[in-house]
Amino acid sequence: MNIFTKALLFLIAIFIGYVLYNFYSRETSRQYVTDSTVATNPSYTKIVVAGGCFWCTESEYGHQTGVIEATSGYADSATENPKYGDVSSGKVRAREAVEVIYDEKSISTARILEIYFRHIDPTDDGGQFADRGYQYSPVIYYFSDTQKSLATALIQKIETTGKFSSPVKVEVLPYTNFYAAEEYHQDYKDKNPVRYAAYREANGR
Repeated sequence: MNIFTKALLFLIAIFIGYVLYNFYSRETSRQYVTDSTVATNPSYTKIVVAGGCFWCTESEYGHQTGVIEATSGYADSATENPKYGDVSSGKVRAREAVEVIYDEKSISTARILEIYFRHIDPTDDGGQFADRGYQYSPVIYYFSDTQKSLATALIQKIETTGKFSSPVKVEVLPYTNFYAAEEYHQDYKDKNPVRYAAYREANGR
């Protein structure tokens, strides 16, 4: 093999490595970007909420004043970096969820929780609307005792109203882990408005 051929193969290898690196970076960047955003600004707060299909949950927060970022993903996963097909089928035990990063100077934790409860059925722990199974069950994953207390108090308040004939079954659990979903799931309502509208209507929300 002459020097020219070796050099050409070396350049091809570098190019392939560059392409693969950029692809991997795009697929995983959201998880690290959100973490670094919180780390560099102490005024930002994070909470993870699961309320059925993450497209629908994310859309409720995506354009709220004070919400820095809402990311669709998988929470409380039994395995690292789960994939959509594995979670949606129940092969991997995890919940579809949304990581909400917000500025408490502009939007309170109480308001974040109020938005959450307004778009779910809090009495259904077997899924949400047409989406059934553990992976779609409703949970609030808190990062602080304050978030836990606010969530618990709101649940008690909802139950005292008598609006629902069944008890509220939303779990309030400490945060364990969160993995950002594949890029095509992010901002789904904005990128696919027609499909999203059809899905939401058919889903029963």
